[in-house]
Amino acid sequence: MLQIIGGKLKRKKLKSPKGLNTRPTSSRLRETVFDICQQEIERARFLDLFSGSGSMGIEALSRGAGSAVFVDHDRGSIRCIQENIQELGLADCARAVIGDVIKLLPKLGTFDVIYVDPPYFEKNRDFSHSAEVLKAIDQSDLLAHGGMLFIEDSRSWEPDSGSLKTLRLKSSRKVGRSMLHQFER
Repeated sequence: MLQIIGGKLKRKKLKSPKGLNTRPTSSRLRETVFDICQQEIERARFLDLFSGSGSMGIEALSRGAGSAVFVDHDRGSIRCIQENIQELGLADCARAVIGDVIKLLPKLGTFDVIYVDPPYFEKNRDFSHSAEVLKAIDQSDLLAHGGMLFIEDSRSWEPDSGSLKTLRLKSSRKVGRSMLHQFER
C-alpha cells in the first residue's frame, strides 16, 4: 500500500486505483523529486498530470504546497484521488479533473511545479505522451517563470531538448527502472 513519505501527512496511507492501468511512482522517485524542489514547494501551485493515485500531488500538499490539481483520463483513478483527498482533509486545496491531458492543459491555469508521469509503453512506439506534453508546456504559460517541470518516463525515452523554446533541460537521472527529467523555465 502507498503511503506519504514526508511532511505533515507522513505515513498516512493512500488508496490506489484497482487494476493494471496505473503504475504508482516509487517512494524513491518521490523522495528524489521533493529533495530537488524542497525550497520551491512551500505554497506552490502543483500540477500532477497522469496522476493515477494522486501520490505526487498529495505528497506536495503534505510538504507545504498551497494547492494541487490532479489530471487523469481514467474514472477509477479520479475516483481514487477524490477519496484520498477527502480522507486526508485536503478538499479545500485540491482538485481532481478527468479528461484528456493534452486537451485540458490550456484550461488549467499556471503552476509552479508540474509532475508528468504518463504511461510508458504504447502500441505505437513512434508516439510519446511525454514528448507531446513537453511540447505543449513549452508552448504555453502552464509553467510559471522560474517553475520546475519533472517528467518520469522509461529509460528509453529521451527528450528533444534542442527543439525547446522556453524550457531548459536541467538534468536527467536514472531512478530505479525510470528516468527523471527536470526542466526549468
